[in-house]
Amino acid sequence: MPVYNIQEEIITKAKYWGVVLSSDLVYMLLLFQFAAKFREHVVPTLGNFTVIVIFLFGLYWILPNASNSQKRNYHRLVLSITKNRQTYHPIASYDFSLFFDRETELSDVLLNENEWRQEMIVRSEGAQSIENFSK
Repeated sequence: MPVYNIQEEIITKAKYWGVVLSSDLVYMLLLFQFAAKFREHVVPTLGNFTVIVIFLFGLYWILPNASNSQKRNYHRLVLSITKNRQTYHPIASYDFSLFFDRETELSDVLLNENEWRQEMIVRSEGAQSIENFSK
C-alpha cells in the first residue's frame, strides 16, 4: 500500500490577478472612500487632483518594497518606527578588589602627588623583588 505525505494545513491568502491580495483590495476601497470624503474639504478646483494624489500615496504603501519583495512599504514604515535603536556594546568592568584590600579606607586611597609617587616606587620595588624571588 503506498504512503502519501499530506500537508496538515496550507495557509495562503486570496490573490487576484496573481499579485493583488484581497486585503489590498479592501485597503484600496477604504482609501478611495477617504479620498472622496477629503475631496469635499478641498477647494473645488483641486478636488480631482486631491483624489489622484491620495490614491497614488496609498498605492505606494501597499506596493512591495524594492529591497525586500516579501514585505510591503507599510511594513517597512512600521518596522522603522518600532525599531529598537539602542546600541549594545560591552562595558569595560574593573575588579577593584585586585587593587585594594577590603580594609582599605577612602583616606588611604586619596593620596597627594608625592605620596602617590612614593607608593609607585614601593610597588615597583615589590614587583621586582617578587620577580627576583620567583627566579
